[in-house]
Amino acid sequence: MNILAVDDNPDVLRFLESTLSENYSIKTCESVREASKTLTKFTPDLLILDIVMNEIDGQVFAELVRELHPEIKILMITGNHGFLENTVDRKFPVLYKPIMRANLIKEVEKVFNERKK
Repeated sequence: MNILAVDDNPDVLRFLESTLSENYSIKTCESVREASKTLTKFTPDLLILDIVMNEIDGQVFAELVRELHPEIKILMITGNHGFLENTVDRKFPVLYKPIMRANLIKEVEKVFNERKK
């Protein structure tokens, strides 16, 4: 299974990569622009995407990805709990930062298990 992780915080990307690379093939991008380019050459099974990004809102990018690649599962991450409660319409599962290793693994496995159904 292939994962693309997008977050403008390099520390978060390193955490995601170190946690998930043992069981999954993972690519990381620090921007939506970089992720868009990557998606032209690589179609992941799962997109892990920060909601609050500099270039474009993660929710908006997730919707664009869903339109172009409906087969890609999407998992949102955020450190802004209040922002999420007020604006995100809950179309995608969400993990809150700081992300606990066990919760990340559990959520990724859950997404991939749902895919098999």
